[in-house]
Amino acid sequence: MALNAILVANHEAYRKPDFLAIAAEMRRLAPDIRSYVAWKDVLSVKALAVQLLRPTLSIQLCRSTRFRALRGALATSPLLRKPENYRILEAAGLPLPRWTLVTPETRLDPASWGGWVVLKPATGFRGRGVVIARTEEVRYQPPESYPENHPGREGPMIAQRYIHTGPWPSYYRVTTCFGRPLYCVRYELMHHLQPPLAGPDGFGDGQARHIVSSPQTSDPLGFSAEGALAYDEDVLALGRRVHAAFGDVPMVGTDILRDASDGRLHLAEANLTSVWNLSGQRAEAWAARGVRAREQFGAIRVAADAMVEATRRLAR
Repeated sequence: MALNAILVANHEAYRKPDFLAIAAEMRRLAPDIRSYVAWKDVLSVKALAVQLLRPTLSIQLCRSTRFRALRGALATSPLLRKPENYRILEAAGLPLPRWTLVTPETRLDPASWGGWVVLKPATGFRGRGVVIARTEEVRYQPPESYPENHPGREGPMIAQRYIHTGPWPSYYRVTTCFGRPLYCVRYELMHHLQPPLAGPDGFGDGQARHIVSSPQTSDPLGFSAEGALAYDEDVLALGRRVHAAFGDVPMVGTDILRDASDGRLHLAEANLTSVWNLSGQRAEAWAARGVRAREQFGAIRVAADAMVEATRRLAR
């Protein structure tokens, strides 16, 4: 039986030719699947009409409130704040560092939490509002006490056990499509931005410290980290396990920390929306710096193959 697959892509940073290429590769891999692209939520009249004729899977590569499928299944990502996200990861038995919501009753014991914890907002983005704090000094702050535009005004703060990744903060980003890795990049804070940490307790030197090795600041091209393609099998395997915890969501961008003391992996975040990052200004700028993530595993082909399998399994 012939099937339909509709790729919904509406993020301003994406490039339409990428998704047309995925759709074309899907048709090559599976001639029985009619694949279409709903660009900026707009679908051709033909694609709308054929939905009435055969089972369909619509795949939202980033959330859309305007796209409506006439029939069939929809693979999309739920809108989750960090606490909900973390509970899913914990329930799946994944290596998430110990965490808690900061409430008026919160008092943390360094004997079980370590000397330093990471404070982060439940609604943060690109490291906004993330700081390091002495464990025994963590206290609740009313939302209105935070500065304007601080994400702590929009939701609770989270305290999480600090994982020391080395003299400069680093992490891996693994992005998966229906559980298959599209790329894996290791980011490390640019060394000129601060002196190296002497160790996991090195924050006591009084220096202001970055602890997030974000690949960009609020300016998409304002780099604060160096990046390099990574092929660590344990990192890729953990990325697959994280995707499985969220079921049939189209894409997951998993941020993974490697403990400098023993090499063990820990989760920092699992991002479910707007994680394509293989086209647009940001991707082009990283490619110019030698990080050609779309070429690492053949992202277009891998995405097409993953979407073919998902369509066969989920279309109705």
